[in-house]
Amino acid sequence: MPNAVAAGENTSMLSQLVERVAVLERKMVLVEAARKIADLQARYIYYLQAHDYDSIVDMFAHNESVSVEMDNLGKFIGREKAVDVFLKVLKPLYTMKGALGLHMLTTPLIEVHPECHLAWGMWHTLGCNTQPDFVGHDTEMTAEPKLIAMWQQGKYFIDFVKEDEDWKFQNFRWYVNFRTPFDEGWVKQPITGNLSVVAKLMPGCPPPDGPSSYHPFSADELTPYDLPPSPFKAG
Repeated sequence: MPNAVAAGENTSMLSQLVERVAVLERKMVLVEAARKIADLQARYIYYLQAHDYDSIVDMFAHNESVSVEMDNLGKFIGREKAVDVFLKVLKPLYTMKGALGLHMLTTPLIEVHPECHLAWGMWHTLGCNTQPDFVGHDTEMTAEPKLIAMWQQGKYFIDFVKEDEDWKFQNFRWYVNFRTPFDEGWVKQPITGNLSVVAKLMPGCPPPDGPSSYHPFSADELTPYDLPPSPFKAG
């Protein structure tokens, strides 16, 4: 009898150990997914600084439910429109002489679905920009514009999808809180040079499919900011 009891206890301990290993393996899969998503977003920032827009558009999923919201430009649905926003609006702006778009990611929050096929992430950004004066002042494009030096703060909120074992952008949102000349400040001048101005001056921007969720800082109100979504639930 003692041998039978010992054998039963060993079987129970082995079963518990197998279950614990399985739980740890599932957790490690989610941790590794979050790390890859953090790397994807960081690579996007470095590609943006290096003006490598071809690499940026490769980060988007290959399906027609992809969407992009940038600044006050609107919401664009479909991969082709997402590519056009980066290649026909952002690239011409940020490859001009003296252009600078430096976003420093902070406060990362990444949530991966238990089945590890979907995820979302949020980051605040604080950075500095230079823009040509015809964008900042909404005037006609000139060949030798003066540059406006600005502080900029905003938030990335992105849905990710796993595609062929790689994580990709599905719904890409960047909401600006303020973009202000460095010598003015966001109370006096919260927003300078919206992307809608860029789209108007530079041909090739596709028509938006709807408005973006755009609500920058205003000195005249308590500016609303969205809370993070609830975590994914298993099952």
